[in-house]
Amino acid sequence: MNKKKTILITGATSGIGKATLLKLAHSPDRYIFIARNKEKAEQTKREVIEQCKNKDVDFYLADLSRIEEVKKVADEISAKESRIDTLINNAGILGPDEKQLTDEGFELTFATNHLSMFLLSNLLLPLLEKSNTARVINVSSEAHRITSFNLNNLQGEEGYSSLRAYSLSKMCNILFTIEAAKRWLYNFFLFQGMHPGGVNTNFGEGKGFIRNLAFILAKPFFISPEKGAETIIYLAQNDIGLKVNGKYLKKKKIIEPSKSAKDVENALKLWNLSTALVKSHL
Repeated sequence: MNKKKTILITGATSGIGKATLLKLAHSPDRYIFIARNKEKAEQTKREVIEQCKNKDVDFYLADLSRIEEVKKVADEISAKESRIDTLINNAGILGPDEKQLTDEGFELTFATNHLSMFLLSNLLLPLLEKSNTARVINVSSEAHRITSFNLNNLQGEEGYSSLRAYSLSKMCNILFTIEAAKRWLYNFFLFQGMHPGGVNTNFGEGKGFIRNLAFILAKPFFISPEKGAETIIYLAQNDIGLKVNGKYLKKKKIIEPSKSAKDVENALKLWNLSTALVKSHL
């Protein structure tokens, strides 16, 4: 029996995702990641092999903003991998200043940050069930605190701003964590949501003078990707990751999310809506 664990990370070619991969891959397990850009994926794979001396690393290509591609990559992973022990849902964006819809009709930030996480986790459930120590780590953000939950405005239906779209998607990550932990508890799944901190990467930079000025002024206060990855690594490597379920963490400590983000009715409503939106791919 293969004793190696299989760790899957989304968004691993830059930022905290890459920092997480390069730290974890020093352990002699199997590492796979999902990337959109083949060139960046190949470069990341080379870095893992060179820096971590671990050749058991591979990648799958998909644009996680597209539900069709989430389904396709999940099918590819299911066909090739025997199991998944740790799923780190890290991929995310701070979307454009103007509202943008994917070619499937979903608001870009909501599709990338929430729907892809929801669908991918559900589709990979059979592989996670094959592990005795399965854990799912959902990367959220303290930005969830600056908004409130509105089921009818999750995709900017009543007015769009990039920051609000992002904060709502991060709240959705926490609500998904809560509901998934409840539904899949009998499978011994450990679901954690976490906040990595303000990380010094290119994440969130974009068009617009005010937006870029804000990031320039804030960057001296940001932490490194390696520092931001610490809580993810803590949950992935230590026993605590097998003892907490449906919790939200910051700086390796369990903390309470906002009132809206811990509301079980909100979590159920979001689950039902998400299921309806992606039902043709489940």
